[in-house]
Amino acid sequence: MTTENPEVPNLEDEEPIVPVPTATMPHYGDQSAVARGAMWSILNQSAAQILALVVFLITARFVSKEDFGIMAVCMLVVEGFKQVALESVGISISARKDPTDKEYNACFMIILVGSIVCASIAYLSVDLIADMLGNPAIAPALHWVCLLILTIGLTRTHEAWFEKHLQFKKMTIRSLLSIGIGGAVGIYMAIHGFGIASLIAQQLVTALVALVFLWLATTWRPSLNIEMKDVKDILKYSKFVSMNAGIAYLNGQSDVFFSTYYLGAANTGLYNSGKRIVTAAHMMLVNGISRVALPAMAASSDENRANNYLKWNRLTTLFLAPVYVGIALLAEDTISILLGDKWIEAAPILSVLILASYFTQIDKYNSNLLLVLYKPHWQSVFTTTGAILNIVILYLFTRHGVVWLAFGYLVKTSVMYPLSVYISTRLLNISFWSVWKELAPSLISSGIMAAALLAGREYFESFNPFISIAIQAPLGALIYFGSMWVIARKSIEEVIAGAKLVLPNKKAA
Repeated sequence: MTTENPEVPNLEDEEPIVPVPTATMPHYGDQSAVARGAMWSILNQSAAQILALVVFLITARFVSKEDFGIMAVCMLVVEGFKQVALESVGISISARKDPTDKEYNACFMIILVGSIVCASIAYLSVDLIADMLGNPAIAPALHWVCLLILTIGLTRTHEAWFEKHLQFKKMTIRSLLSIGIGGAVGIYMAIHGFGIASLIAQQLVTALVALVFLWLATTWRPSLNIEMKDVKDILKYSKFVSMNAGIAYLNGQSDVFFSTYYLGAANTGLYNSGKRIVTAAHMMLVNGISRVALPAMAASSDENRANNYLKWNRLTTLFLAPVYVGIALLAEDTISILLGDKWIEAAPILSVLILASYFTQIDKYNSNLLLVLYKPHWQSVFTTTGAILNIVILYLFTRHGVVWLAFGYLVKTSVMYPLSVYISTRLLNISFWSVWKELAPSLISSGIMAAALLAGREYFESFNPFISIAIQAPLGALIYFGSMWVIARKSIEEVIAGAKLVLPNKKAA
């Protein structure tokens, strides 16, 4: 199982194979271009995650919890190398206002060499990792999964190029093709009893298909036209991001380690099933917007940056809060429909994790701000504090059971988010309460929605899970947006205005 989102490029409107020396960068001050980029980015994340979730839901009915737990550990290792050693370099390019081809070349070579080193280290460490976690079945699986690190080295710079040029439409097609083909292979093997091998094959095929289509779709090609100055600048900046990413990795993924170490592979598979649904939810709702927000914030003037920061928070929580609260309330029905009764123990885990995820996802704008303002060392101090708190809390909570593990994660995120907001507001020279003022309408409206649905819970308990969700989901949405219309009508009108920027202009046509 993976928390990643493999993507596939779109081959439509492909340019000539000859690399273009200097591509025309989109202007991030163009609200229409940003809106279209956000739309395709959200569609990219949403469609890909829905497809990946469908693949997971099907394979979960044929593959054991233990195998999913082992795969979760393998992906934990891959994600660790990716976040600490590779992703930080890609982020350093995305955070630049207008990277040159030489800077892209430098970025590619750094990530490629880094991926080879990381894959080699991971491959040679599989027995050590398996012994440490007390599960020898991890070693043979991890031997194959290490290959994913190499595919990251060959694709991450291209992804950054697409993001900077707002070519999210191509990335959407890329996602659907790779996940669809890889998922088909995984499902076929799972149905025929291949167990964990089906999960491994799914990931490898998905990554390889994504790699091939990505290289075919982009007009940029890496070359050896590199200046050492660019290499040094990227490494200098990315070392701070890498440190932050490593600590953030401990913050976000140490729960899987503690679960495996204390509770075993089966409980880890159970925990990760809830976490997988949470991941799909935030990838669909948040990551698409966040990937547009970082370059857009980087292009913002100092005068507009504070307003844009508040705007991104306001628009994100407008949709995030009701969906996450709704999932928490309907977790048992959701698990019953998606995974079946053998996974029903994941329902309380899902309820707690989805609430914790609200804070972690809305907090991305605070992290983006520190990157844009070249304050990665500030983030290092903050995330180090969070990592220490995270390890202490999870150590105390995990031994009491898998649901307590989820509660520990919620406690940690609830404590750290206000501190992150405080840092951002100090940098922007705005009031600490200005952020909460933007979040409050959606949180209050979500609370009203939750109270209404809880009041009628006894009535819906006798319903079939499908019917229960089919009634409560639209009812909750109606209550939520009705409350928002009364409390913060301007937010709704702002979304409508943004939608008009995305839709074709008939008059212009």
